Amino acid sequence: MRFSGTFAVAALALFFTSKIGLAGGSISNEDVRKILPRAVRDHLEASFNIPDVGGAEFRLGRHFKHLGGARMGPYTFHVTSKASKNGPELELVIHTEGTFLDARGREVDGDPETSVEIREEFVSYEVQFPGEGRRDEDHSEHDDSPAPNQPLTEDRKVEIVDFVRAVYGEIEKMRLNFEKQDFESDDGLSGTISRGIDRNGTMRKVDLDVATGDHGGFGVEIYLDQQQRPAFVLWEDSHWQFDPKKQGSTIDYVTEYRFYFSPEGQLARALTKSFEGSGEAARLKARDKAKNAEFHPSDDVAAFELWEKLNEISLSENRVLVGKSEELLKAWDLVQGRE
Repeated sequence: MRFSGTFAVAALALFFTSKIGLAGGSISNEDVRKILPRAVRDHLEASFNIPDVGGAEFRLGRHFKHLGGARMGPYTFHVTSKASKNGPELELVIHTEGTFLDARGREVDGDPETSVEIREEFVSYEVQFPGEGRRDEDHSEHDDSPAPNQPLTEDRKVEIVDFVRAVYGEIEKMRLNFEKQDFESDDGLSGTISRGIDRNGTMRKVDLDVATGDHGGFGVEIYLDQQQRPAFVLWEDSHWQFDPKKQGSTIDYVTEYRFYFSPEGQLARALTKSFEGSGEAARLKARDKAKNAEFHPSDDVAAFELWEKLNEISLSENRVLVGKSEELLKAWDLVQGRE
C-alpha cells in the first residue's frame, strides 16, 4: 500500500480531505489576507463581514519534516454581506495554488523530506450559500439531486448539512486519545486501525487503513456523533503504478466516496470524485479540480451490511480485526456492484 499520509475528511465546503495529511483545521484571516492581491482584498473587506478565523482545506501531516501542520487552501470563511444587516450567512471560498520549495527556493514535487516552504498564489474566489458545495471551473453547479429512496426537502438538506458540520467541528476541537492497532490476515490484507476516544470515554473517530496488495489499498475515516453513530464517512480507494514517462516516479490513482448521514443515523447522500497525479503537488491540484458526482449504492442491503461491518470494526471490544476487514472489503465490492 502506498499512502501519502493519514486520512482526512471532506464535507461541504468546510469538510475537506486529502491523503496529504490531516483535516485542514483553522486558518487566520490575517494569514489569508497576505495571499490576496490588494484590489481583491479591499473589495472583499468592503463587501463582507469576515471573521478572524476560517477553515483551511489542507493541513500537512507529520511526515512532512519541515512543514508538518502547515495549512493550504482553498480557504473558507462564513461571512455576511455589509449591504444587508439581516442578510443570510454566506460562505466565502478563496481558491489558491500552492508550490512546494526546497531550502534553495527551487520548486520540488511535494517531497516531505526536502520541502521547507509553501508559496501560495491567489487564483479566484466565490461566494455561496452554506451547503451549496463546490463549483466547477465553469461555475456550473454540481448535481444536487438527492440519493435514491431518500427524497430530501431543502430544509432537510440544510438540517443534515448543519448536523454533519456540527459533529465534524466538535470532533476537530477535541483532544482525542487515539488507540492504534496493526493487523494482518492470511490472504494478504493488512493495515492499521486507530480509534479516537474523548475524555468521557466515548469513541468519536475511527481511522482504518487497509493494504489489499503491493500497489493498492483503501482507507476509511468515520466521524461519530455522541451516540457513536456515523455522521460522516470518507472512503478512499487508491492504487499506484510507475510513471512510464518519468523514470523513478509513480502515479497515484484515487477515488473518494463521501457519505453523509442524518441525525437519525440514516445514509442521506453520497458523493464521489476521482483524480490522479504524480507527486503531492500534482495530486493536490488534481483533487481540487476533480468534479463531484452522486454515488448510488448498487444494493441497499449491501449498503446496510457495509455500515454494519464498519460498526463491528469500530466497536469491537476484543479488537479482533482479521476476518472483519475481509468481510468489509467484500461488502464494499457489493455496494459498488462488483462481484
